Amino acid sequence: HGALRWYPLRASGLRGLSGPKDLGRPPAASFDYPAGAPLMRVFMISPDLTIENVTYQYALNDVHYRWLSDSIDAARAEGIRWVVVGMHYPCISASNSGCPIGQALFNLLLQKKVDLVLGGHHHNYQRSKQLALAPGTCPSFVLGGFDQDCVVDSGAGVMEKGAGTVVQVVGTFGRSGSSIKPDDPELPYFVSTAGTGNGVMTYTVTPDRLDANFVPSVGSVTD
Repeated sequence: HGALRWYPLRASGLRGLSGPKDLGRPPAASFDYPAGAPLMRVFMISPDLTIENVTYQYALNDVHYRWLSDSIDAARAEGIRWVVVGMHYPCISASNSGCPIGQALFNLLLQKKVDLVLGGHHHNYQRSKQLALAPGTCPSFVLGGFDQDCVVDSGAGVMEKGAGTVVQVVGTFGRSGSSIKPDDPELPYFVSTAGTGNGVMTYTVTPDRLDANFVPSVGSVTD
């Protein structure tokens, strides 16, 4: 539930299931967009999910963590301009949910400066400010609270590529109504939230820009 929908990118440059085979089933899929001369690589991973009796944790330095880390590095080395990682559970949210994917994985995504991290689960819309780790001031992301030192851009305008990571929770295609908690200590990490309304995200990808636009189908959510 709260599934991500990739309408602008689907069926284009699909790389198929990939990842370590030691546990029987690959834990991830990735695809490039566009197929011929890719500008973006999208990794869909499965932390804290059980698939065919195997639970994937992406714990610090386990086989799945290392695979994702190496795969992000490989995408950068190949000159892929934009790296996106999607999963079911978000780590941060304004819905009082904790971080089921684990802090080690979230720190990795920020350390690698993944451009966009996508999550579902909550039936609402949330977009974070641009986040990053910084030696001395934000060496590990602060969960269950707010640390301004982990924010590099307010997210109110055009953000600088490579400066950090934006988190989007897009659980708005099915039912809506998972509330945004005004007392959630992680709420200040977010620049845009909506607890009601339906719609999908569209993305326009160029070598220099990644533009996102929320298209509402029910309600008046815009971002």
